[in-house]
Amino acid sequence: MNFLVSQQEVGAQLGLDNTVSSQNTLIERWLNTAQQMICEAFNWPFLRASTPLIFKTVPDYITGTVTTVAASTTVTFSATITDSKAGQYLQTSSSNDWYKITAHTAGSATATVDPAIINAGAALTYTIRKFHYSMDATVDRVLSIRQSITPFDLIETSAEFFHLWDPNPLNTGTPKLFFMQGKDSSDIWQLGLWPIPDAVINLYVEYIKAVTDLSADSDTSIIPAKWHTSVLLKGAIWQGLDFLGDTRASRARDEFLLGVEEMKRQNQPSSRNQRVMLPVDIRMPTTAYRLPYNYPYYPGVY
Repeated sequence: MNFLVSQQEVGAQLGLDNTVSSQNTLIERWLNTAQQMICEAFNWPFLRASTPLIFKTVPDYITGTVTTVAASTTVTFSATITDSKAGQYLQTSSSNDWYKITAHTAGSATATVDPAIINAGAALTYTIRKFHYSMDATVDRVLSIRQSITPFDLIETSAEFFHLWDPNPLNTGTPKLFFMQGKDSSDIWQLGLWPIPDAVINLYVEYIKAVTDLSADSDTSIIPAKWHTSVLLKGAIWQGLDFLGDTRASRARDEFLLGVEEMKRQNQPSSRNQRVMLPVDIRMPTTAYRLPYNYPYYPGVY
């Protein structure tokens, strides 16, 4: 069911005219809000990217020397640097402090840093390091990251714990740990790695895709078609009834939420896909075990 047909159906059930711009704007918003609510309710298989996002690590750059001037934001390298280092961090042999390179043009021997330099020096050795890697705009939630060199599935930790544990990371090697470091200026997720990569390697990111709003009449929701009428439209209709002050809104809301729960029950594309019991599950219970809602039950077996 494409976006236009969805609008027409919702409009018909609410008694609204989707050819009237002001009314159709509301219908569009209700449909997109319902889609977002459904997608945020669970790590749905249909939201998982079919192929991993692959990005390359960036090792430290230490070629040549650099000259700095106290209270200045401009640094001068002994030779031009082929690729832009903007967004990376500079540390010189005169200090352990790191400075963010806010501007550097590929092929240039000068760069702008922030904040202003504290310690002046000439012909200093230096390190330029990439601390944060921006993901793709399509990434909503990272599920896992792996590398094939060791090979190793990177362990996730929080940025707070990492910075408490290693506030000035110096170790270099093949990454074994990652942490999310907020979003960049383009509203894209960033992550940090440890140890700091010492070579260019590929990292493979499994992730949940970010959901984009429906806009064109021909757009089709990322939610599987079998759930369009029974769940997606009901979510929009519930919002419409609530907006109109209709007493049926409460029932419509319950039907929508029940539909989402039914989607969860049927979320696995394979009916033989069963939850694996983990070591944390094996302990003396104080009450009866509460198994997942979709955990199979075989009478007479357990």
